[in-house]
Amino acid sequence: MLGYTFVALGVVIDLGRYYNIWHVLIYWNGNSVLFEVGICVMAYLTVLYIEFLPVVTERMMGHVRLKGSFARFNKMIERLVNLLHRNLNRAMFFFVILGVVLSCLHQSSSAP
Repeated sequence: MLGYTFVALGVVIDLGRYYNIWHVLIYWNGNSVLFEVGICVMAYLTVLYIEFLPVVTERMMGHVRLKGSFARFNKMIERLVNLLHRNLNRAMFFFVILGVVLSCLHQSSSAP
């Protein structure tokens, strides 16, 4: 996940006009191979972060201790973390399969 994030950031900077990266999501060009690669990379990066979320939620369970005026949210955040962890563990097989499919999709794109 970390390596793919750095590669994606490198590609964004390498574009030259990195502030126009949002154009891929708005101005669709279905005939472009790079469009398909861009969409697959964005989707795959999202799936990688979802696959990493159980590690974060497992680490946070039982350790939510906000201080000051935010302390009233401790129980609510703890319940949310537990719910997220439980549901992610149930649906992780779907995200693993989706990650494999997405990583293969942009490798298979080729110009005619």
